[in-house]
Amino acid sequence: MKDERQNKSFLTWLILLAMALGTILIAPPILADEKNPSGSPRIIVGGDYNYPPYEFLDENSDPTGYNVELTQAIAETMGLNVEIKLGPWGRIREALESGKIHAIHGMFYSKERDNVVDFSTPHTIVYHAIFARQDTLRA
Repeated sequence: MKDERQNKSFLTWLILLAMALGTILIAPPILADEKNPSGSPRIIVGGDYNYPPYEFLDENSDPTGYNVELTQAIAETMGLNVEIKLGPWGRIREALESGKIHAIHGMFYSKERDNVVDFSTPHTIVYHAIFARQDTLRA
């Protein structure tokens, strides 16, 4: 009985060690082609170029908006090298699905999209509604 517990414990530690080594040995080569001169991997985050106040290009064509500034603040806090690329939504989605960018900020959830991409926990929940004056509605 004691030998069986020792074997299970040894096997558990062996699996954890293999997973840790796999992460250490596999991740750097995958990210190596995306390194900047400082050596940290570059993460490219895309978004819509015309979706104010969340993400848009300012008068100098620089990315700005709530999602952009939140992404930049997280990157700074975490010490990440993040590049933000904004463009037409269709091209940004295509870039994500083809692997040219790593993430998109501000994508609305749908079951269809969930089949193609992985969603994080949302930082903001946005509700949209349509409003009309009562005298314009027909019964």
